[in-house]
Amino acid sequence: MLKEILGVKENFKLPTALLKELLQDSETIIEKIYEAGLFKGKALDFSYFQTEHSDRHELKQDFTPECLCKVVAELTEGGSYLDVCAGVGGLSIFVLNKAEKIYLEEYSERAIPFLLLNLAFNNVNAFVFQKNVLTNEIFHIYRLSTMVKYSKIEEVQDVESRYSVKNVIMNPPYSLKWESKNA
Repeated sequence: MLKEILGVKENFKLPTALLKELLQDSETIIEKIYEAGLFKGKALDFSYFQTEHSDRHELKQDFTPECLCKVVAELTEGGSYLDVCAGVGGLSIFVLNKAEKIYLEEYSERAIPFLLLNLAFNNVNAFVFQKNVLTNEIFHIYRLSTMVKYSKIEEVQDVESRYSVKNVIMNPPYSLKWESKNA
């Protein structure tokens, strides 16, 4: 159904088409996806991303179970958050009602559009960094701004990439192989 809404025939084209639509007019595309019944609670049904777009072999991307997301949310104190290796936002979705500020970092080019979609659907202010958290290299920065119903999304060039937060949440790819270049 999401492929039809975005006018693509193959799953691999979907993240690019979704990102383009979100940056052009997030409200219209989110409303179409909502009306199609593709959201489950506060987010797009995560099983879709897991099945069609996660890279379980190379990037070790895996779905964070809802029960774990709820436990993490209960353990945090509210205030500001940093979600490292945010994926499509599973952990963050459950802390949004407690978050004053939220920053999310994610490497996967495929996951970013779904992450932005889930955050914008919840009409939040946030910064999303497409970033290699191991090398600190930033590829893209997106700002979400609260609007009437859904967040507006825009790519920005210059945002302070150092920030202080009260809570750090993450479900990183534990088995991803990495060698430090500074060793």
